[in-house]
Amino acid sequence: MKREILFRGKKSNGRWVYGSLVVSENINPAIYYNVSKGVADVLDWCYVSPESIGQYTGLTDKNGVKIFEGDIVTGQNCRFVVKYDERQAEFVAVNSTLPKGFGLPMSQTWINETNKIICGNIHDNPGLMK
Repeated sequence: MKREILFRGKKSNGRWVYGSLVVSENINPAIYYNVSKGVADVLDWCYVSPESIGQYTGLTDKNGVKIFEGDIVTGQNCRFVVKYDERQAEFVAVNSTLPKGFGLPMSQTWINETNKIICGNIHDNPGLMK
């Protein structure tokens, strides 16, 4: 089984970076990412806001856009926040109509059959879930 391990985080200037997460006890988390410099790619890194870090779920919305933890997906007049449920060891979709602490297990089939698309994320668009 081959799966892509990818994280995203928000830089202090408000821009998102995508790559490998590095966490240390002594410093803020950082993300290492590839930067195209002419003919070759160069590895660069930057500190990111710890609250903004989200992991790629391995799933894509109906348009093929990668879904990350913290994204808000919508479809069939309902919005869900993507979260990681440690008890179930899986990514789940949560909204206010579900009982507290309960999330719907996410799968590519569920996303495709319900035409889910990303409409934002909880960091840039917190008002979308109100």
